[in-house]
Amino acid sequence: MISTRTRIKLEPAFHQSHVWWIDQVGSDWSVKGKCGSASATWQLTAAEFAEEPVFSYAFEPPPDPYANALKLDGLLATYKIRTASGMKKCRLFCPAQSYAYEYWMLTLVCWEGLYGECAAYDKHLEDLFGYFHDWGPPAFVRGKTLKIFGNLTDAAVDEIQGELSLLAESDDPVVDMTRCDGVTPAVSGIFRQLEDKCHPKWLANAVAGQYLDSMGIPYALIEV
Repeated sequence: MISTRTRIKLEPAFHQSHVWWIDQVGSDWSVKGKCGSASATWQLTAAEFAEEPVFSYAFEPPPDPYANALKLDGLLATYKIRTASGMKKCRLFCPAQSYAYEYWMLTLVCWEGLYGECAAYDKHLEDLFGYFHDWGPPAFVRGKTLKIFGNLTDAAVDEIQGELSLLAESDDPVVDMTRCDGVTPAVSGIFRQLEDKCHPKWLANAVAGQYLDSMGIPYALIEV
């Protein structure tokens, strides 16, 4: 029986809605996500949960100034928090670091925990990422694979360097650009450096393939 639950509904304007549940049953915790027929679960031990202090905000609704934002062309987030003292609900329009930091961080941590748990659900999470413009560049290392989706701009160069360093240390690294919408010349330059350093296996769609062709980097063309 669930002793504590927070339900987060994320309604992007141009994609399917997501529902996430943060559950406590005894000493076990989980974050579950669902979008359409795809779903994923991030299981946490009590110790792992305690290492993410942001989860404390999952059970404390934000103050009134954050609440009841209107949905425009971005994303509406609804937090429904159930504890022993009852149920509370609030709504935020595109939770941002600048005005709703706790819920911005809570949503980002849940996204990062769910990402990589299920390939079918990852595609929906990647679509969702684009609605949060202050989450950083859409590039993540999972194991020995660097996954890039959306657009990488010049502003991403410094932030992505850490991810590339992790990848360069891997055996048989992979760069997956099958859902990449484009990169700028500055980003192309660091890709060339990565190719010269560790010769990863490159996977690309037609758009990303054009950039790799311009740098003379071999790749496998994959459309998803």
